[in-house]
Amino acid sequence: PLNEPYHNMFGKFGIYAQQHTALGFGKIHWAFQANAIVGDAPFPALTMARTSRSSYRPDTDFMLLGSMELMSNFYTALNIRYQTRGYIFGYIPYIKKLGIREDIIFNIGYGYLSPKYQGDNILAIPANLYNANEEWNKMPYIELGFGFSNILKIGDIAFVWRLTHRNSTNPEAQNFAVKWRVGLDF
Repeated sequence: PLNEPYHNMFGKFGIYAQQHTALGFGKIHWAFQANAIVGDAPFPALTMARTSRSSYRPDTDFMLLGSMELMSNFYTALNIRYQTRGYIFGYIPYIKKLGIREDIIFNIGYGYLSPKYQGDNILAIPANLYNANEEWNKMPYIELGFGFSNILKIGDIAFVWRLTHRNSTNPEAQNFAVKWRVGLDF
């Protein structure tokens, strides 16, 4: 029952790694995150997929998820951005001098939400949020994007598509967006 005090113990464990590596044919920017909850945690303590809630694009967040759209007690995510050395713009006269580079963006996340968070108990997620997470247990969430970086030496712009979970019940969810980022990249 909801009026009983909550006394269960739980632990939350996580790992996060990020690296930017220069290669002979461009750069790879990647970030990996994994979290697991052991025990019975109340739903506010669940891991929520990192999201970008504006038109600004952090490198390590999912760009098209709404807040609290995907939550889980086991979660893993990988964000990869490949930045070319200017394969397209490097061959266009006068544009070549601007140093604009092309980006390919791939974000994937998978989580599992235990059935114990559904129903009428202290751990339960509100029904409208739980229904959005049922699809999360069945398939990973994937975003794919294409963008341009090193615009005026300080900015990036990306065009991003949601490949899975396209019929989300979250009203904040988007299937396509244009995102920007400010960052110095030498």
